[in-house]
Amino acid sequence: MWYSCPFGLRGLLGSSYSTACHMLRRLQRRLESDADLARLYNDFLQEYEALAHMTRVGTTVSDSESGYFIPHHGVLKEGSTTTKLRVVFNGSSRTNTGYSLNDCLHIGPKQQQELFDVLLRWRRHAYAFCADEKMYRQILVHQEDRRFQQILWSASGPSIIFQLNTVTYGLTFSAFAAIRFIKQLAYDEGDHYPDAVLILLEEMYVDDALSGADTLSHARTKASQLDQLLKAGGFTLQKWASNDQAVLADIDSRRHAAPAPREFHDESFARALGLSWDPSGWISPVTIVAKLFMQELWRIKVEWDEPLSDEFADRWREFEEELETMSITIPRWLGTSSTNLTVELHGFSDASQQAMGAVIYLRVTTSAGVSIAIVAAKSRVAPIKKNTIPRLELSAAVLLARLLVRVQMALKLESASVNLWVDSSVVLAWVHGCPSRWKEFIANRVALIHELAPAARWRHIAGRENPADCASRGISPTQLLTHPLWFTGPPWLSQSHERWPIMSPPIPSTHQLEERSVTANATATQRAAAWDLIDRYSRLTRLLRITAWLKRSLI
Repeated sequence: MWYSCPFGLRGLLGSSYSTACHMLRRLQRRLESDADLARLYNDFLQEYEALAHMTRVGTTVSDSESGYFIPHHGVLKEGSTTTKLRVVFNGSSRTNTGYSLNDCLHIGPKQQQELFDVLLRWRRHAYAFCADEKMYRQILVHQEDRRFQQILWSASGPSIIFQLNTVTYGLTFSAFAAIRFIKQLAYDEGDHYPDAVLILLEEMYVDDALSGADTLSHARTKASQLDQLLKAGGFTLQKWASNDQAVLADIDSRRHAAPAPREFHDESFARALGLSWDPSGWISPVTIVAKLFMQELWRIKVEWDEPLSDEFADRWREFEEELETMSITIPRWLGTSSTNLTVELHGFSDASQQAMGAVIYLRVTTSAGVSIAIVAAKSRVAPIKKNTIPRLELSAAVLLARLLVRVQMALKLESASVNLWVDSSVVLAWVHGCPSRWKEFIANRVALIHELAPAARWRHIAGRENPADCASRGISPTQLLTHPLWFTGPPWLSQSHERWPIMSPPIPSTHQLEERSVTANATATQRAAAWDLIDRYSRLTRLLRITAWLKRSLI
């Protein structure tokens, strides 16, 4: 049984029949005035019934033995190459008891991969492919539970009751059920299709698969095995696309992206997953401008429904006009392959009184030379409460360390060489020192940095060469298009290591390192307290690791 209700659906859920009737009548009036929409809507639900994804029950409530009726409406997808309209079922519509079906369903633990991780992993492959699948509608719901997902439908005239037989869009548990099913398929049938198992477990975002390989032959094998593995579970992948059509040689051409195999090139990203490929912070220098604008409105206490002053309205319109003309091209492939000589991660962080920024690049060395690719970036507005620049720079370093961990895990580069660059000599002194030397604010963040990036080399860079400066101060969309640093990092990054900066300027005398004060008089009680580590470290994992090393030295 897919559905699980902690309260018992019968007494709590109530009746939604009258609401569904009202919504259907309103929908019918809309369809009467829009012939194209009516045709698309009717075609969609006719296909639903023809595929046995829903079944006619009757024309009266007694025919269905009551149950729950889900209101529905249509969403047009103008850019879609296949389904122009999707009918959305509203499981959050409340009944006469004030509860909805979604209120009575367990959501289940999160199963899907993070979109950030899926997109980043896709960039590893020289030969890439993608496809999607109507996953929900291939999974049957238990017969006894279908009465809780009924709809009323008729293009005109008296309504007809249908029961939806498959997992339904718009219900809270649907994503969990579908993804859990896919994972079980990988466990049950994966031995027969070893190259496809990892795709199901790590390279899918709900019902979109994005994968590839270093070589054409391996990519073709992976695509074929993925297709066969999903067919073993009753799934048929559609909208196949690749940057090399030879990858799809074993895939029925009728299932390629219509009207012809959609191509995406290494110089740009395809439109997939329903969005353009810019969710990894690549335009952080521009988005931080919008974030700062919103923070400024919040600071002067402008309510959400209050009209903006002419000054603020003009500023926003100018920003919006520039944003609409911005078109950025970023290489999809990171340049990684099994033939790489070295792969290095380089991160940069910076802060101003307004914001903090961090950006990470991948430096790949092959026999042909060195390539640099922007991987991910992150920006964050500074707190309203003013702080010193060194403290903000340290917070930006923490932001960089957190971003680094996400990139390392997504790309499986935990063992790659890591260089992290800052333009603050004070931050370098803090990071290179023991956390116990510093006051609490500094100590906590330095300890966290050491835990997140224990093997990283922290190095100094001149402020004018720091690409993270773009994300900490913000630049216009027009400036970003031609910025010399943001997309490829400082020029010396693509040169030999001997040309990298090695000097770190001295700490200005005006800056304080915020060291802990040390008490000269040690009392008898203090001398007896030999175990003070618990007061010196704020992280349990770090405390345990240090304690283990100390105990080992006593053996």
